[in-house]
Amino acid sequence: LAGASPTGIVTTGFSAALTVEDSEVFRNTTGIDLSRGEVRGSRIYANSGAGVLAPSLGITLRGNSFYSNEVGFLSTAGNSGAGSFSIVNNLFYAQRLAAVRLTTSSPLAYELVNNTIFEASADGVVASAARGVHLRNNIVWTQAGYGLHIANDSQADFQSNFNLLYATGSGRVGFWQGDRTSLGDLRNATFRDTDSLSADPLFVGVDDLILESSVLGIDGWIAGSGIAFPRENQYFWEL
Repeated sequence: LAGASPTGIVTTGFSAALTVEDSEVFRNTTGIDLSRGEVRGSRIYANSGAGVLAPSLGITLRGNSFYSNEVGFLSTAGNSGAGSFSIVNNLFYAQRLAAVRLTTSSPLAYELVNNTIFEASADGVVASAARGVHLRNNIVWTQAGYGLHIANDSQADFQSNFNLLYATGSGRVGFWQGDRTSLGDLRNATFRDTDSLSADPLFVGVDDLILESSVLGIDGWIAGSGIAFPRENQYFWEL
């Protein structure tokens, strides 16, 4: 679905839960505006705004590729009782501002598990006026922005561990009451990520993603590589 103005797929707060599956959504202002439901196995790219916007309630994102959007996923869910978000096994890269941006405290939790985020100029995960941000088993590599940017008003119930957090160039591993350039700095500030690592993921091609995930036991890498065909495969080979 391409070229819609302003939104490729849109639901309202009164819509029943919708599942968007195995779809290609690109060159819109907002790719998908989903009030409730799930997006899975889809490619969402080249949208001038958010790839997926959640304006009302918690939704599930599973096994998708997000690239070349302003923001991969944006939550503005303001409904009381918004529930929880599940962001699992997705691949994010080449966004302009951020891979994931969380902007409200209405949801009970934002669960980010087994995602692969590689951003050359954008931030990885950005939380402002949020709460309950939970990260586990993710790969986050930034080359100019912040890997994890957790504003002072978003520290409530923040949980993070078993991630690979890596920054090169002018990138910073995180922000927590100030810039944290390394994993050690972030760990000392947050008292989280005690079992996380900081090392070059060595992305060369899809085969390497699969091999490294098998060795390290991080199934999020396998999920990311499994949805990386055809265009994403070429992208990683050219890194």
